[in-house]
This record gives sequence, C-alpha cells and structure tokens, in this order.
Amino acid sequence: MAALALLPLLLSAAPAVADGGLYLGASGGYTLDSYRRTDLNSALVGNFAASDYQLVLSSASLRDQGTPWALEAGYRFSSYFGLEASYLELGSLRYAASGTATSQFGGGKTDVDLDIKSRGPALALVGTLPLTNDWNVEARLGAYEGKTITAFAADVAGTRSSGSESQTSASLLASVGAQYIVSAHWLVRLDYTHLNSLGEKLLGQSFNVDLLTAGVLYAF
Repeated sequence: MAALALLPLLLSAAPAVADGGLYLGASGGYTLDSYRRTDLNSALVGNFAASDYQLVLSSASLRDQGTPWALEAGYRFSSYFGLEASYLELGSLRYAASGTATSQFGGGKTDVDLDIKSRGPALALVGTLPLTNDWNVEARLGAYEGKTITAFAADVAGTRSSGSESQTSASLLASVGAQYIVSAHWLVRLDYTHLNSLGEKLLGQSFNVDLLTAGVLYAF
C-alpha cells in the first residue's frame, strides 16, 4: 500500500520536462571539422599565385583549439515537439605553414599563420521521443547563421602583414542526442551536431563542423 501511495509522486516527478514549456541550457564539448591540411595547403598556394607569387611549402600543421560552447533557449509545445534557439561558439582552427615564396621582384622564406573561428545564432525544430520516465532521445533540424573570421599573419622575406577576413553564411544544422531527466526541472543532454558547408573568405573555402557536446537544461 505504501508503494501504491508513492506511485502518483513518482509518475509526476518530471512534469515540467515531460509535458512542455520553456527551458534554458548551456553545453560544451569537442569540435571535429572537415578541413584537411592538404586542402588548406592547396588553397594557400593558390592565394599566393593570385598575387603573382610562387609558394613552395616545406611544412604545415593544423589543429583545433579552444572549447566549443552553446547557450540554448527553447520551448516544448508537447512531450514530442519543440523549437530551440541557440548561440554557438565553435572554437578555433589553427593552421601554420612555412616555405619559400618567390616572384619577379624577389621573395624568400615565408611563414603564414591562420586562426579560423566561427560563431553565431541557430534556430531548430526539436523532436523528442520519451523512452522511459528518465530517458529521452531527440533530433534537431534547423539552420546556423555563422560568422567565420579568419585572422592571418604572414612574413614573406622579412615583410610582415596581418589582418582578418570574415564571411557570414547560412548552414544546415542537424543533431541527434539523448537526455537524462535528473529532476522535475533539470536534465542532462548529450548531443552530436553537424553543421554543413560553413563559408570561409580568405582562402575561399567551405567546411563542415561536427560537435560532440554535453550540457544541462533547466525547464520552467
């Protein structure tokens, strides 16, 4: 009888989460992107060729830096459907190359450093499938309007230059993940998110970004 008396309390343990309403969240994690070092090498050589330089590279490196993070605000219209707005910061991609650049006016040892970042808002439809009282799976489909900024520093035969170029582009956002309901108001979220064809201006490239993130949500 005592267990039966507790049953209504257990079933109503997470009404704010399960039945809909406003929620806020934050997440962070790890970035994977589709940039390959060989693609950037070719693009950099082409960029120098457009300025009448022949660039021969001797070394190049590519690495991700920084932790991507997101702030989210959403509204569940029911247990199965919602709308989510977010702001994404995708971390930093660092590229460094060295070699020799020559032209009819001279040239010499050349070093180039690029720092590529992307950030911006996103809006997505959210579909949720409750599996148990504690676990949900979800999928999101929407768009990300990212501003991709490429800061550069170059040294060509002792002549230094630096600056930045930026480009804003709309990209498809698709995500799948799982949620664990901790209490009536708190959830833990694990997500895999794909952003397709972000534009980059300096080298005229586009690239995909995949995010592995974990976060928390508070449902009102």
